Amino acid sequence: MGQEIKELIHSCMNLQSNRIRLSAILISFLPPSMIAKDLKMEIPKETLVELREEGEQLGGWEEVINKEHLIEKDLDNKLSELAEYLEEKEPLEKIKAQLCEDQYSWLISHISEIKNHLRGIKII
Repeated sequence: MGQEIKELIHSCMNLQSNRIRLSAILISFLPPSMIAKDLKMEIPKETLVELREEGEQLGGWEEVINKEHLIEKDLDNKLSELAEYLEEKEPLEKIKAQLCEDQYSWLISHISEIKNHLRGIKII
């Protein structure tokens, strides 16, 4: 049982990290003025160039969008599995002993999002 929860959380953490990376790549395709004005972000030019090159290696704007959507679906499914596991298997207090600090911290910081998957509410 402990291994199952560890694998679910690890999978969610990786998917979320990949989704964030792909989002950053998509942002790099926007004009710098739009990033600064509309997103109120300042990203160094070198970083934007690196991210855009990575995006081109992945197949460009459309392909990155498609990959991000696939990851988002996978993450949504994993969060639903995690919500069901938490509801049916064990209380958080017992789970804490089975997880490393990073996993437990991630779980606690995302608990409301996970619980919303029980109610079928999708948070974007």
